[in-house]
Amino acid sequence: MIHLGNLNVIVNNIINNDNINYKNNKTYYFILDGDDYGLAHWIYHACICIDIFKKLIITNSNIKILTKNNKRIVKNILTYFNINNEIVYNIDNYNNITYCPLILSLNYKNRDPNIDKYFQYHLNYYINYIKNNLINLSTNNKLLFLPRNNFDNNIPTDRIINNTDKIKEIIVNNNGVVLDTYHLNNIKYQFSIINNSSIIVLDFGFSFLFNCIFLENKIIYVIDNTDILQCQYKNIPYIRFLIDYITSKNNVQIINSTQIELIDNIIKSI
Repeated sequence: MIHLGNLNVIVNNIINNDNINYKNNKTYYFILDGDDYGLAHWIYHACICIDIFKKLIITNSNIKILTKNNKRIVKNILTYFNINNEIVYNIDNYNNITYCPLILSLNYKNRDPNIDKYFQYHLNYYINYIKNNLINLSTNNKLLFLPRNNFDNNIPTDRIINNTDKIKEIIVNNNGVVLDTYHLNNIKYQFSIINNSSIIVLDFGFSFLFNCIFLENKIIYVIDNTDILQCQYKNIPYIRFLIDYITSKNNVQIINSTQIELIDNIIKSI
């Protein structure tokens, strides 16, 4: 395995010619994974290092992407980055060269993201790629609601937003747009619609961190009924770094979806 860190390269040679999975022709893998099945973790543990992979395939276009995350959005995001390499979920050839970016984790608590130049470098590449690939849409939305999807969620942290249907009704009655990102199934168009909206209402967690990291000068209402986002902000430095990045460029406010009358008044006052 070739470990692609920012300071050195570590090569581990493991030879087992007798194994049934050892094939004569060498296979190349690129590990694109994190320490958690949650999509926000996959993005900020692994996908932000996609620039390393794009450099590798210049000289070897047949590298397979190795991940344990089989959610549909993984393939959609890779397609968004113009990557169509084969995705595999296990090593099927022990005669291989496997590349692995420096391991990152949003769960690091004893590491300071403010001085983590490796993380910042790849995060900036990821954000700039999004900004440089937005579509110029003819329609601007004043108000946009992204309801939480019911598909492909990480089961241990899955949840339901209370009063989702009522919030949808409030948004539509105030000339807003409800965007079903799962069925839209187009990351580039999704980002462009969000970027063309002045006020965004969405769930905390992946939706917030994924859909808002590239935004500037927006009003963002984040639904968090149990103060989980604030708890993460207090206790997890890398999530705090991402939240600070978003809030430094936008007006971010927390709302509770159980307070439907308050939400109605907020939307009507905009």
